[in-house]
Formats: sequence, structure tokens, C-alpha cells
Amino acid sequence: MKRNLIIAGVVTAIAVALSAIWHVPYVFTLIGFFAWAFFGHLLTADDDTPRESSGAHPFPWRSLAIQGAILAGLCVLEAFVPALRGLGGSR
Repeated sequence: MKRNLIIAGVVTAIAVALSAIWHVPYVFTLIGFFAWAFFGHLLTADDDTPRESSGAHPFPWRSLAIQGAILAGLCVLEAFVPALRGLGGSR
């Protein structure tokens, strides 16, 4: 749990820094991070499954579905709440 909180804090700090440097709203930086994680996981998902299928490591559909739902939710939230575009990244 502590490790996850540290990672979340580091990602948040990096997102704020990148948004400030390039004058991009926070929501776009957050969507970028989630898209990077989702597509990276999607492209490397079969690397976790052993070639000699022992049944011990099934394809990670559940985690991909959760990551995809979070990414889709962020995109929908950004589309329907235009006020989020005004947070961060202002000059």
C-alpha cells in the first residue's frame, strides 16, 4: 500500500511539472499517462504468459479491462466537463 501511494505521488508530481512546463491542462497529462500505461500493458500482456501453457498465468483481461475503463472514463469526463480544461497549464 505504501509503495502504491509513493508511486501515485510521484506520478502526480510529474504530471503537475509537465503541465506547468508545456502549459497543458492537467487532465490531458493525466489522460496521457493512463493511455501510456494502458497501451504499454496491452502490447506486452502476452509477455507475462508462459509459452509452455501450464495454466498458472492466464491472459490479464481483468487488469486490461480496468485500465481501459479508467482511460475511457477520463476521456468521457474531459469531453463532458469542459471546465477541466481550465485547470493547470495556464500562462
